[in-house]
Amino acid sequence: TSRTYDMVISGGGIVGAALACRIAGSNNAIMKKRRVACLEAFKPKSFGRTFVSVASGHDNNNNNNSSNFNERHAKAAVELVERLDYEHYMLSIFFPPEKRLLYQTIRAYNAEISTIRDSVKGNELTAKMRFQFWRDTLENIYEPNSSNRQIANHPTVIALERACREARLGRQWLERCLNAKEAEMLEKEWTNLSDMEEYAEAAFSSLIYSTIECLGVPEPHEI
Repeated sequence: TSRTYDMVISGGGIVGAALACRIAGSNNAIMKKRRVACLEAFKPKSFGRTFVSVASGHDNNNNNNSSNFNERHAKAAVELVERLDYEHYMLSIFFPPEKRLLYQTIRAYNAEISTIRDSVKGNELTAKMRFQFWRDTLENIYEPNSSNRQIANHPTVIALERACREARLGRQWLERCLNAKEAEMLEKEWTNLSDMEEYAEAAFSSLIYSTIECLGVPEPHEI
């Protein structure tokens, strides 16, 4: 075929077909523009109610969160995740509609701090300034006195501030992830497996804990 597609799903079983239908029928302004191909060697059988339940799930991404979210900034955060963290962007489709934007904002924050290393091109001073920007951002977001908060006019910062307030995200996980990313760039390479495990726990598990919080579980140990 001479047609071009944005996404190709290999396998037209219940999972592949449901995913294709869910994306194709999405009301999301970004997803509805995508052309999806589902490849299957055999004519699929009828899947019944399970398939219908998954494939026809409501996808009201524009209205799936509190009206407190600024739509323009939220959209910019979502587009950042789609561009830099496509795997988790696709994963967010399977989150409850009312939690999807919260999760995408967490991933946008991670994308911002994870790309500092490449964007500064080895300039350590610039890297420190950018990490400090995000450290100051967290300081302002969690400032108890709202009159003292100075939220930067930055799409991801604004989306993150709203997400932290809506989902009551714990500061410790976001800050621990930030510290790990900075230390990994500015300090020496790992010398043993224990160092690598410590970094993985701080940099990646912290994001999982924040995700758990956005889903409404207050403490990770309650899982």
